[in-house]
Amino acid sequence: MRGPPDLPRTEEPPLPPAPSTKPTLRWLAVGLVRALLGLGTWLVLSDSPVYRLWLRLSTDPEYLRDTPRRAGMLAPEIFVPLQALEVVMAPIPGEATGVLGGIGFGEGLGFVYSTAGLALRSMLAFAGRRWLGAAVVRRHVSKVVWDRREFLIRTRGAEICLLVFVSA
Repeated sequence: MRGPPDLPRTEEPPLPPAPSTKPTLRWLAVGLVRALLGLGTWLVLSDSPVYRLWLRLSTDPEYLRDTPRRAGMLAPEIFVPLQALEVVMAPIPGEATGVLGGIGFGEGLGFVYSTAGLALRSMLAFAGRRWLGAAVVRRHVSKVVWDRREFLIRTRGAEICLLVFVSA
Protein backbone atom coordinates (compact mmCIF):
# COMPACT_ATOMS: atom_id res chain seq x y z
CA MET A 1 0.00 0.00 0.00
CA ARG A 2 1.40 3.31 -1.01
CA GLY A 3 0.87 6.64 0.68
CA PRO A 4 -0.23 9.84 -0.99
CA PRO A 5 2.05 11.11 -3.73
CA ASP A 6 4.64 13.68 -2.76
CA LEU A 7 3.37 17.13 -3.42
CA PRO A 8 5.78 19.48 -5.16
CA ARG A 9 7.31 22.01 -2.83
CA THR A 10 6.44 25.57 -3.51
CA GLU A 11 8.88 28.23 -2.53
CA GLU A 12 7.91 31.73 -1.60
CA PRO A 13 8.34 34.18 -4.45
CA PRO A 14 11.37 36.42 -4.03
CA LEU A 15 10.73 39.86 -2.65
CA PRO A 16 10.96 42.72 -5.12
CA PRO A 17 14.08 44.80 -4.64
CA ALA A 18 13.49 47.65 -2.24
CA PRO A 19 14.21 51.15 -3.44
CA SER A 20 17.60 52.28 -2.30
CA THR A 21 17.33 54.80 0.51
CA LYS A 22 20.96 54.64 1.55
CA PRO A 23 22.09 57.80 -0.29
CA THR A 24 19.16 59.74 1.14
CA LEU A 25 19.87 58.50 4.65
CA ARG A 26 23.56 59.25 4.25
CA TRP A 27 22.87 62.85 3.24
CA LEU A 28 20.36 63.18 6.05
CA ALA A 29 22.94 61.93 8.55
CA VAL A 30 25.60 64.29 7.17
CA GLY A 31 23.17 67.20 7.41
CA LEU A 32 22.22 66.28 10.96
CA VAL A 33 25.86 66.04 12.06
CA ARG A 34 26.65 69.39 10.44
CA ALA A 35 23.65 71.00 12.11
CA LEU A 36 24.65 69.63 15.52
CA LEU A 37 28.24 70.77 15.06
CA GLY A 38 27.05 74.19 13.97
CA LEU A 39 24.70 74.44 16.93
CA GLY A 40 27.45 73.37 19.34
CA THR A 41 29.89 75.86 17.85
CA TRP A 42 27.34 78.64 18.03
CA LEU A 43 26.51 77.81 21.67
CA VAL A 44 30.19 77.94 22.65
CA LEU A 45 31.13 81.05 20.65
CA SER A 46 28.07 83.01 21.76
CA ASP A 47 28.70 82.02 25.39
CA SER A 48 25.04 81.05 25.70
CA PRO A 49 23.39 80.26 29.04
CA VAL A 50 22.89 76.63 27.93
CA TYR A 51 26.62 76.21 27.34
CA ARG A 52 27.48 77.89 30.64
CA LEU A 53 25.03 75.65 32.51
CA TRP A 54 26.46 72.51 30.89
CA LEU A 55 30.02 73.64 31.61
CA ARG A 56 29.23 74.39 35.23
CA LEU A 57 27.37 71.09 35.71
CA SER A 58 30.30 69.15 34.27
CA THR A 59 33.03 70.93 36.28
CA ASP A 60 31.45 71.82 39.64
CA PRO A 61 30.33 68.76 41.70
CA GLU A 62 28.67 70.90 44.39
CA TYR A 63 26.57 72.71 41.78
CA LEU A 64 25.66 69.34 40.27
CA ARG A 65 24.43 68.07 43.66
CA ASP A 66 22.46 71.27 44.36
CA THR A 67 20.76 71.51 40.95
CA PRO A 68 18.11 68.82 41.63
CA ARG A 69 17.41 70.34 45.03
CA ARG A 70 16.80 73.75 43.45
CA ALA A 71 14.53 72.23 40.81
CA GLY A 72 12.39 70.93 43.66
CA MET A 73 9.49 68.71 42.72
CA LEU A 74 10.24 69.08 39.01
CA ALA A 75 13.66 67.42 39.27
CA PRO A 76 12.39 63.88 38.59
CA GLU A 77 10.24 65.15 35.72
CA ILE A 78 13.40 66.59 34.16
CA PHE A 79 15.70 63.65 34.93
CA VAL A 80 13.48 60.73 33.83
CA PRO A 81 12.86 62.07 30.29
CA LEU A 82 16.57 62.92 30.00
CA GLN A 83 17.36 59.31 30.87
CA ALA A 84 14.77 58.13 28.33
CA LEU A 85 16.10 60.43 25.58
CA GLU A 86 19.43 58.68 25.81
CA VAL A 87 18.16 56.15 23.25
CA VAL A 88 17.44 58.95 20.78
CA MET A 89 20.42 61.18 21.56
CA ALA A 90 23.36 58.80 21.27
CA PRO A 91 25.93 61.36 22.52
CA ILE A 92 24.37 61.17 26.00
CA PRO A 93 26.16 58.22 27.65
CA GLY A 94 23.91 55.97 29.74
CA GLU A 95 26.42 55.41 32.49
CA ALA A 96 26.85 59.15 32.94
CA THR A 97 23.14 59.79 33.41
CA GLY A 98 22.94 56.96 35.93
CA VAL A 99 25.84 58.45 37.89
CA LEU A 100 24.22 61.89 37.68
CA GLY A 101 21.04 60.43 39.13
CA GLY A 102 22.99 58.94 42.02
CA ILE A 103 24.84 62.17 42.70
CA GLY A 104 21.81 64.42 42.35
CA PHE A 105 19.15 62.34 44.10
CA GLY A 106 21.14 59.97 46.28
CA GLU A 107 21.54 56.25 45.78
CA GLY A 108 17.97 55.16 46.48
CA LEU A 109 15.99 57.77 44.58
CA GLY A 110 18.66 57.95 41.86
CA PHE A 111 18.19 54.22 41.28
CA VAL A 112 14.40 54.55 41.18
CA TYR A 113 14.42 57.51 38.78
CA SER A 114 17.10 55.97 36.58
CA THR A 115 15.13 52.72 36.37
CA ALA A 116 11.97 54.66 35.47
CA GLY A 117 13.89 56.44 32.70
CA LEU A 118 15.29 53.16 31.40
CA ALA A 119 11.81 51.60 31.38
CA LEU A 120 10.41 54.59 29.51
CA ARG A 121 13.31 54.41 27.04
CA SER A 122 12.66 50.70 26.40
CA MET A 123 8.95 51.33 25.84
CA LEU A 124 9.77 54.10 23.35
CA ALA A 125 12.25 51.87 21.52
CA PHE A 126 9.77 49.00 21.22
CA ALA A 127 6.96 51.35 20.19
CA GLY A 128 9.21 52.88 17.53
CA ARG A 129 10.13 49.45 16.21
CA ARG A 130 6.49 48.43 16.09
CA TRP A 131 5.56 51.69 14.38
CA LEU A 132 8.31 51.42 11.78
CA GLY A 133 7.72 47.72 11.29
CA ALA A 134 9.74 45.00 9.67
CA ALA A 135 9.52 46.57 6.21
CA VAL A 136 11.84 49.42 7.16
CA VAL A 137 14.34 47.10 8.83
CA ARG A 138 14.23 44.68 5.91
CA ARG A 139 15.27 47.45 3.50
CA HIS A 140 18.49 48.08 5.42
CA VAL A 141 19.53 44.50 6.24
CA SER A 142 20.85 41.88 3.82
CA LYS A 143 18.70 38.83 3.07
CA VAL A 144 21.18 36.49 4.77
CA VAL A 145 21.12 38.47 8.02
CA TRP A 146 17.33 38.82 7.88
CA ASP A 147 16.80 35.08 7.35
CA ARG A 148 19.18 34.20 10.20
CA ARG A 149 17.47 36.55 12.64
CA GLU A 150 14.02 35.49 11.51
CA PHE A 151 14.87 31.83 12.10
CA LEU A 152 16.12 32.59 15.61
CA ILE A 153 13.06 34.66 16.46
CA ARG A 154 10.63 32.11 15.04
CA THR A 155 12.15 29.12 16.83
CA ARG A 156 13.40 30.54 20.13
CA GLY A 157 12.29 34.18 20.06
CA ALA A 158 11.50 34.78 23.72
CA GLU A 159 14.64 33.09 24.99
CA ILE A 160 16.88 34.94 22.51
CA CYS A 161 15.33 38.31 23.36
CA LEU A 162 15.80 37.65 27.08
CA LEU A 163 19.42 36.63 26.51
CA VAL A 164 20.16 39.74 24.44
CA PHE A 165 18.42 41.97 26.99
CA VAL A 166 20.28 40.50 29.95
CA SER A 167 23.69 40.58 28.23
CA ALA A 168 23.36 44.18 26.98
